Amino acid sequence: MADYTFIADNELDPGSPLNTALFARLARNPEAIAEGQPGAPRVLMEAIGEDLVAGNVVRYSDTKVHSTGESWARPLDTATIQPGTLRLTFQHRGNPYGDSKAEVWSGGVRRAAYTATSTSWVSRTIDLTLSVGSQFTILHRSTRFDTVSEVRNIQLKTAGQWLVPMPTTAPKYIWD
Repeated sequence: MADYTFIADNELDPGSPLNTALFARLARNPEAIAEGQPGAPRVLMEAIGEDLVAGNVVRYSDTKVHSTGESWARPLDTATIQPGTLRLTFQHRGNPYGDSKAEVWSGGVRRAAYTATSTSWVSRTIDLTLSVGSQFTILHRSTRFDTVSEVRNIQLKTAGQWLVPMPTTAPKYIWD
């Protein structure tokens, strides 16, 4: 982690001396800005990317089959630093002895709850309205302890905007 150190305008004027201390600040300050260090300027959302608009351009795809028993599992648990609307699609299924329960959460609120009652894959689509740093999650589980629930083909889609993910452990103030 780098500390942010102020650079005065007169240190950058034509004819000002170039020294090691100035070069060190020029090299380390961008890292401090990216980390959100105290005193560092904040990165504006306009510099990151456009607001999200739900569409059919796939920006993330996970084709792996995620299986779980009666305990809730999280095959998707992420966030984005962009506000707007994001389309989430996935498939899930149960088995002959138990149903599959799937839920979509964003911003700490359950946005959808689904049940698949057969072994056929059922497709789900939901458009999520997100604010900066909103975490969104898919949860799924089986209704019986001795059976499995499966989720696959998780996709995040926009109308063409790039998707800028953010770790769910990042402090929100970095993106304010």
